[in-house]
Amino acid sequence: MFVAATAGYILLGINLEERDLVQLFGDKYLRYRAEVGMLLPRLGRKATETSTADTIRRYDLQFP
Repeated sequence: MFVAATAGYILLGINLEERDLVQLFGDKYLRYRAEVGMLLPRLGRKATETSTADTIRRYDLQFP
C-alpha cells in the first residue's frame, strides 16, 4: 500500500511540475519535452543523437 501511494504521489508531482514548466517556458519547453523521455530516457519519445545538455542549449532553456 505504501509503494502504491508513493508512486501515485510521484506521478502526480511529475504532472504538476510539467504543467508549471510549460507555463514558465512555453513552446521551448514543449519542444524539449518532445525529444526527452520523462521517466526513462529515449522511451516513448523521439530518439535523437543529441544529449540532454545539447537539447537544453538548442532550445536555450535556462532553469532557475
